[in-house]
Amino acid sequence: MSKIRDIDKFILIRIYLSSLSSQDVPLKKLMPEGCPLNLEKYLSHLEEKGYIKTKNSEIKLTALGRSTFKVVFTGGVYDILHVGHLKTLEEARKFGDTLVVVVARDITVLNRKRKPINSETDRLVMLNSLKLVDIAILGHETNHLESVKMIDPDIIAIGADQHHIIEKLKSDLDKMGLKSIEFVKLKADLDGISTTTILDKIRNAKL
Repeated sequence: MSKIRDIDKFILIRIYLSSLSSQDVPLKKLMPEGCPLNLEKYLSHLEEKGYIKTKNSEIKLTALGRSTFKVVFTGGVYDILHVGHLKTLEEARKFGDTLVVVVARDITVLNRKRKPINSETDRLVMLNSLKLVDIAILGHETNHLESVKMIDPDIIAIGADQHHIIEKLKSDLDKMGLKSIEFVKLKADLDGISTTTILDKIRNAKL
């Protein structure tokens, strides 16, 4: 990873995150709050460095620009947000420069577990309200590997309670040309905390 100034990295990460957002991100949001630098001049500086390419009003990272920071990908249902989620997100964030969280779609949850209590829209809003999360997006409805392809992470952080077969994931991603992704198994101590145990407590509570 090439050496880069903090301000450069900050803006490049914001450009990357804006490419994942479903909403248009104002250019002024690319700069740190209170930064006195002229954004247009700074974008020219980044283009001269080979970090970005601009065409009309569109700004895209080059391969060099993308190589200057590490993206961590993690995901889940996040139906009833609890301290276990916060612990795993906090741990995942430590592995890179920016954390992208994929929120499972309602249809995915229904097919694999049960009908979600909170809708995908509500769960997405909750995740995007957390300071730990740089951006949360909805996952692909039928193929979770498409989400990985779109995000193009450096690291995939798998929760301690998520029983994905890492070797199978690696093999599937290799076939898609995504061969340089690192996998980490999170170790956050959940102490038996899960959405399922919380729901069981609610059902068994004496009113």
